[in-house]
Amino acid sequence: MKFEEQILYHQLHPAKLAADIGGAIASTYLIWQHHFWWAMLCAFVPALLGSGLVLRFAKLDPYKNSRIGRYIARFMNHWIEAWRFAGQIIMWIAAWYHSGWAIFGGALVVIAAWSFGLCVPNATRLIGPAVPETASRRSS
Repeated sequence: MKFEEQILYHQLHPAKLAADIGGAIASTYLIWQHHFWWAMLCAFVPALLGSGLVLRFAKLDPYKNSRIGRYIARFMNHWIEAWRFAGQIIMWIAAWYHSGWAIFGGALVVIAAWSFGLCVPNATRLIGPAVPETASRRSS
């Protein structure tokens, strides 16, 4: 598997998801308390460690060959990843100003980014595939 594909599919690994979700929750709580730098550490250190460990040690082929792996190969590109991060930024700003409904709104932005391909017909035409079509992918 190419490194580009590993970067894409590692996002599905349970350890990476736990690091990202746990970091998002902890950092949003810390932002609520106005502990900005601790929040940034809680957001990015687990995410970076999780990515590094998953990329180094995990077997990602089962994720590539799964239904959700095929989904993200089709729909998860850098624009969607930026959209997901924008949702997290909304949650942080909302937490700073103690707005629970806006935190919820930011979470909905993240969920919308993950589910974009399910909700928008012909979404690939709008955003392009995450992994370019190759001869090996067409045969599988």
